[in-house]
Order: sequence, then C-alpha cells, then structure tokens
Amino acid sequence: MQVGELGESESVCFILTRREASSNTRVRAQLWQARTPPHSTRTSLPRCLRTRRGSMTTPTISGSAPGAAGAPAAMISGDPAAAAHLQAGRPPAPTPTAPPLPVPRFQYAGVRPIPAGGWAAHVLVDPERHAYRTVGPFPDAHAAALAHDRVAIAFLGDRARANFRPAFHPIEQRFLRLCRTRDGEIDVCTLVADGMYEARYATFLRAVLGLERWGEYLGVVLDFFLDRAAEIGREALEEGGEKLAARFVEMHRNKAVDPRWRAWYLGRVAAGQKQRMERERQQLLQQQQRGGGCASASAMQHQQQQVP
Repeated sequence: MQVGELGESESVCFILTRREASSNTRVRAQLWQARTPPHSTRTSLPRCLRTRRGSMTTPTISGSAPGAAGAPAAMISGDPAAAAHLQAGRPPAPTPTAPPLPVPRFQYAGVRPIPAGGWAAHVLVDPERHAYRTVGPFPDAHAAALAHDRVAIAFLGDRARANFRPAFHPIEQRFLRLCRTRDGEIDVCTLVADGMYEARYATFLRAVLGLERWGEYLGVVLDFFLDRAAEIGREALEEGGEKLAARFVEMHRNKAVDPRWRAWYLGRVAAGQKQRMERERQQLLQQQQRGGGCASASAMQHQQQQVP
C-alpha cells in the first residue's frame, strides 16, 4: 500500500498489488506525487494511475463545519428533535418509555409447599382473631388449593377468599356450611384432608334427591329437572333410580376436580391479569408523556402480583 498526500484536508488511499500494477506504474505514481504542489486543491489522479476494478478504497471525512459536531449523526438518525437540540448546544431530551410488561403469574391463595414433599393449605378461619388452620399434605398445588377453598367457605362463607369460586355449586356451599354447624360431629379439616370428602358429599346429594319434600333445595331440584334436562340424558330420565341419582351427583360435583375445567379457568385468570397489567402499563406511559410523574415501582409490583 502506498499513500500519497495531495492536500491538507483530504487524503487519497489507493492499493496497488503486485498482480494489479507493474513497477513502471509505481514509479510514475511517485513522480506524479513529487510534482504536485503541497497546497494544491487537485484531488484526482490521472486515469492511468487510478486503482483497477476489484480494488477497494474507503472514503473518510477529515473534518466538518465549526459548531456542527454531532449534527451529521443526528441528521442521519432521522430525529429532527435531537438535531434541533444538538444545534442549540443542548443534549437531546430522553424519550419516555414504559417498563416492560411482566409475565402473568398465578399463585394460589393459602397454598404452601412442604419441605418434606407435597403441599399444604393454610386457611384463615377467624379474621378477628387471625386464627389459621393447616390442612394437608396434598400431592399437588391444585388439590391443596381446592381443599383451602372448601375449608374457607365452611368457616367464612361468602367472605372466604377462594381460588376456584365459580367451581362451587350453591348446594356444595350449603353442604360445607352444614358441616361447620355440626362441628362437634364433623371436623371439616379432617374431612377434607383424609380424602373422604367426595364420598360424604355424594351421600349428601343422594339424600337431597330422595327427599319427599325438597324444602330449601327445591330450586336446585327444579333446575336439575327443567333447566338441565338435556344434560341428564333420556336414558337416565326414563330409568330413574340409581342412574338418575348418579347423574345428579355428577352434575353437582366441584368443577375444579376436572383438569380440563381447571386449565380453562386458570387460562382465563391469566388473560385477565395480562390485560389489567397492560392497561396499567399504558396509563403509566401516558403519565410520563404528560409529565405528570409515574407510580412508584413498589406499588406497581404489588398490583402485578395481585390475583383477581
């Protein structure tokens, strides 16, 4: 490589390889550079001394206008506001950005892992005295969450914070409250923990269907025979007896026992969480753009971890 100085503010770099130029050409190039005055404004070489096709040269910018440092980069970036700030001698204003949207996470209320293995339900049974009951162990978090809901509804009724509130039919909530009133005979926590809850609840449903006078359960029975007749099936309606009672038990069991319903419900809860966090994110971005400040990070994190 040979570099010839042709001026004060510009430089021309040309590459002559052994295969691309002969020694005669190199001598002629040196003679041309020697004859060129030091302050000449001529910037081009004769055609015979220019680089051949295939050689690469890199143009450089040796200087710019005074007081415009950084302006070319701002113009190239396509940001007129940044260019105006640079020309005025001020740094560009930062663009307001919202925090990234976190991944929604669903955490069951009152469910804790056990160090020895399994899961346990930690249930608030008396808010005034802050009394808790621990029920377990259970093989997975879903079973522990359902056990938590059953114990909480038995003690607190509608005030209970349940994980699967839509999964409970009104007649099951009535059964749990009856168990609570018969505390001396039935321990709800033991009933839920020892795995006998489903059998005891099924016995209760069969007894309700077999009543001569349904009394307070009349609405449940009418809903079963009239509004949900298509779910019962023609065969069970015609045969009656044990088959009809089995359909009554099956149609009033807790929906959270079914993994498919549970997956659908958790997906709906996660979608609701994501939409709520997206709305909060957009509100925070609008506040930053208006210059009205932003919510504290701790408050935002607390809102994102809440479960509807």
